[in-house]
Amino acid sequence: MLWDGLTHKHGLFVKKNGWFDQAFIIAGYITPRYKMLQHSSSIVGGVVILYALLRMPVQTIQAKQESVFPYWISVSGIMLSVFAIRMFFVAVNEQWSFNIMIVTLVAGWLIGLLFTPWLLTKLKRFL
Repeated sequence: MLWDGLTHKHGLFVKKNGWFDQAFIIAGYITPRYKMLQHSSSIVGGVVILYALLRMPVQTIQAKQESVFPYWISVSGIMLSVFAIRMFFVAVNEQWSFNIMIVTLVAGWLIGLLFTPWLLTKLKRFL
């Protein structure tokens, strides 16, 4: 929440300190400092995660090979369901924006990643 206060237009620090709201012109686009901080911190975070993943030890495990198709279909289905529900409510209450759509898709994807193993385990019991 603290970081959101520094990197979003209506964040506490952005509202109280005009420095974050000052803008630059980058490639013809007016970009405020809080937005530059938001995107650059996302890139740095992604690089740190990628670095950590690449440093993980490689282990070979002999396991029964199952198709990953049901897993990704489930993740995609949950993601699209979350997106459709959210867009329905956005269409009723506010304007659509690219940011709302991207954030909703990412949230749906994360919810799909979280619930798909549980869902597939439950489905295997019935099949």
